[in-house]
Amino acid sequence: MTRKTARKRHKPSPPNTAARRRAGKPAAGHKPADPVAALAEASATALGLSIDPAWRTGVVRNLHLILAHAAVVERTPLPDDIEQAPVFRA
Repeated sequence: MTRKTARKRHKPSPPNTAARRRAGKPAAGHKPADPVAALAEASATALGLSIDPAWRTGVVRNLHLILAHAAVVERTPLPDDIEQAPVFRA
């Protein structure tokens, strides 16, 4: 005896769905997350630290500042024959 089963038809997803966001296209009206905030959160998790919500904005702001300073250093041209300073004193 064989049973006939009805096939379920797959409905196509509407354009602004989670699948589309996973494909790298944000939904209309969706503000992209701050990657620096995500970096701060991921770093804290990796290090086993917790960031108090009251301090989260300041931590992210300071990380933005550190990355901006690093970008200035990265843009500074240096000759190929430069040598490291043997001692650095601040």
